[in-house]
Amino acid sequence: MIKGTIMDDYFHSLKTIKPKEPVRGINIRSVYLDNVMLTHMKFEPGSIIPEHRHSNEQITLIRVRREP
Repeated sequence: MIKGTIMDDYFHSLKTIKPKEPVRGINIRSVYLDNVMLTHMKFEPGSIIPEHRHSNEQITLIRVRREP
């Protein structure tokens, strides 16, 4: 990716997206357009997202790490 171009609006890295914590113990990094949102979520053990709705389509990546 070439920095400083219009393509910056289309290509993202998890390293450059500032995480948010909408609910204690859940960190999200999202990229979104008018009708779709792509989200990378990280849950601390026992974290729960309250039921909610979105008007746009959702694509969510959840990485699962099992404790030894």
